[in-house]
Amino acid sequence: GCAVADHLVRAGIGHLRLIDRDLVEPTNLQRQCLFAEDDVGSPKAAAAASRLQAINREVKLDIVVDDLRPTVASDMIVGCDAIADGLDNFATRFLLNDLSVKFGLPYAYGGAVGYEGTAAFLRPSPLQRQHLITREILEEDAGPCLRCLVPEAPPAHLTPTCDTAGVLGPVISVVAGLQAAALIQYLARETHHLPHVLTRFDARVMRMHQLDIRESRREDCSTCCEGQFDALENT
Repeated sequence: GCAVADHLVRAGIGHLRLIDRDLVEPTNLQRQCLFAEDDVGSPKAAAAASRLQAINREVKLDIVVDDLRPTVASDMIVGCDAIADGLDNFATRFLLNDLSVKFGLPYAYGGAVGYEGTAAFLRPSPLQRQHLITREILEEDAGPCLRCLVPEAPPAHLTPTCDTAGVLGPVISVVAGLQAAALIQYLARETHHLPHVLTRFDARVMRMHQLDIRESRREDCSTCCEGQFDALENT
């Protein structure tokens, strides 16, 4: 999240909403590039906004020191044109995916743990869109949603996170760079179409692998095909 926001602000994206309930901890400084030792104990959203505002004072920053919960999630993304993921768990990612499909918002997915990272710029089908708060994603330009690629969250106790398994800081920078590059082009209304690909980076062998996911939409997807927003409605 820090690295994505840093790229977007430096590129001049005019309005960002930062959502995070956590406080800055010393262990965050290894990888979260907007924080310094003096920020330890401060709300992450506020500390990040302070740094970002110093980089570009023309950008409008909204600070939300709270959980992204189902009961308030829809309100939190009002007025937004895209979603960027700086998360470490699939439960909240599925909530973002519900918002992406329901509101027609592209979703810059990204995750990193250990020596590996993954990124994708997901643009959901408009078939289940109930509200439109951004420009329209056309059916012919749409691809899979996150539920198409990951129908069920892996068990939490079997899923490593940055806290439990650590992460190589530069891997996060690579993933965030991919997310930000897609977002900047989309928000700048570039005329070319971004590919529907899932990109995986492995720092141990210094290689990137890409998987074409354009045809990965599942006809039985509970979210983008059946219109069930389980994560959003799970109050």
